[in-house]
Amino acid sequence: MRGYDPIVFCCQETYLKSTNIINFRKYSSYHIFSEAIDTRTPGGVTIMIKKTIPHRQISLNTNLQVVAVTLSLHKTMTLCSIYIPPRYPLGGNELDQLISRLPSPFILFGDMNAHSTIWRN
Repeated sequence: MRGYDPIVFCCQETYLKSTNIINFRKYSSYHIFSEAIDTRTPGGVTIMIKKTIPHRQISLNTNLQVVAVTLSLHKTMTLCSIYIPPRYPLGGNELDQLISRLPSPFILFGDMNAHSTIWRN
C-alpha cells in the first residue's frame, strides 16, 4: 500500500471469522461474519474507514450479510458493503427493504452473485 492512502475499504466475501479479525492501525473496522448468519455459507463483509474521518456504523436488521456506515467528507454519505452467496434465495423485497433503511445518498458495494432471477427482471 505504499504510495496509496485510501480513506475507505469495502470488502466482500472476506472469509473472516470473529476469532481472526483484521485491524489496521489507522482504520476503524466494521465486520459482519458469515458464521453469525449461516455456519454453512462462507462470506462476510467488512468496511474499514480511516479513523480521522467522522463516521458511525448504521444498525441494520436483516438476514443479509451487510454492513453500512455513514461518513462525512465534504458531504455526508452512506456506504454499504453486501455479500450475497450464490445459492442464497434472494427475494426482491429483501433488497428493497435494505435500500429503504439506508440514509441517502448511499453507495452500495457488493458481491451480488447475479445468479438470482431478480437480476433478470
